[in-house]
Amino acid sequence: MHRLTEKEIIAAIKIMFMLTKRKEPWTKIIQKDIAKGIGCSQAATSQICRRLIHCGIIAKDPEIGIISGRRAQKYLSIWGVI
Repeated sequence: MHRLTEKEIIAAIKIMFMLTKRKEPWTKIIQKDIAKGIGCSQAATSQICRRLIHCGIIAKDPEIGIISGRRAQKYLSIWGVI
């Protein structure tokens, strides 16, 4: 487990919510959309996304954009979200 700040945890939860609520499955979610969704600048969002990718909470796919990572379920269950 990685030590994430409160801001990174809240951002991860918001990103996972955005991924589940997208209208069409082929719609790309890019970093610009995430910045609007979590209310941070794109520079801050870039740092948060890099950290979450390193932890395995989110992942990048060239065709789909941002997707949930291999360890997302584990982190969300530990945080008590699911």
